[in-house]
Amino acid sequence: MKTISVCQDESCARTVSEYYLDGSIKNQKIKFYPVILADGIGISSIFVATDGKCSLKWGKSKLLQNGCGDMYIMLKPKMPSHTYGKDFFRFAITKYGILPSGTPQDNGDDGNMKNCLSKKSWSDCTGWVIYKENMDYLHCDNLSWDGPYKCK
Repeated sequence: MKTISVCQDESCARTVSEYYLDGSIKNQKIKFYPVILADGIGISSIFVATDGKCSLKWGKSKLLQNGCGDMYIMLKPKMPSHTYGKDFFRFAITKYGILPSGTPQDNGDDGNMKNCLSKKSWSDCTGWVIYKENMDYLHCDNLSWDGPYKCK
């Protein structure tokens, strides 16, 4: 990966606020150590690792029964605040690969989309953006993995 900067110590760590889509605050101040890619996208170093056995249980699928940690992508890494589902997205790092959060694999139904539509989710919109290629959940509340997929 081509990077602009890689933060590895306190001298470049950033403190930001995190918000839900409804505007309420999730974390007033959180410190992260960003990696800024050549295209300006940021990857935060927020990573929750287990004992190395990848034993976190995040969903019903085999993939999500073997979670190793989290990775967050920031579309505007230099901003002082981030909004989940708008410019801040969570991915699950598993024993078998990286999966966007909020897919039906997380719990086998539309529960994750309902969480995203509630505007109180901190991670359930990522899968929708990747697989449905839109952020229409910002504008309407009748979306579902089975359809409709877009606002009319």
